[in-house]
Amino acid sequence: MGTKEEAQGTLSSTDFGVSASAFILNWNTVCSSFPPWTWVLSHHQVEGYLSLENILLSSTQEEHGELSCPGPGKHSHQEDPIDVDDATLVHTNPCKVHYYDLHIIYCNSYRVPVLYFRAYDSDGEPLEFDEIENDLPAYSKKALSDSKWTFITQESGG
Repeated sequence: MGTKEEAQGTLSSTDFGVSASAFILNWNTVCSSFPPWTWVLSHHQVEGYLSLENILLSSTQEEHGELSCPGPGKHSHQEDPIDVDDATLVHTNPCKVHYYDLHIIYCNSYRVPVLYFRAYDSDGEPLEFDEIENDLPAYSKKALSDSKWTFITQESGG
């Protein structure tokens, strides 16, 4: 892939487009139960970018048993269900749900793909960095701490 003039670890925008198409086909075959990646034509680029939006992720605290999410009509703080008047009780969901929008865009300056993401809660509020870090699998947390080339930066939307 690419020419001999390209530095190791870089690729051309054409190679990015070809690789993105192959990725979409493989994703849709291997991960058919997950939402599909799509190719979005960009107004700022001739080519486009990969997009996967509205990915729902339940709180990792729940996965570790630190947070339970009782279903409707179940209240962990109540002992006697007879004393509850459901007509006046307001049900709240203690589960934290996080959403992620992922975009993989080709960077012409560095000749590499870059992952941009937006992380937000069910109210649309952006997540804090520690909340994002808590959502990461252990191997990704390790890569963030070990590699100088793997990092997350925060940019404000505008």
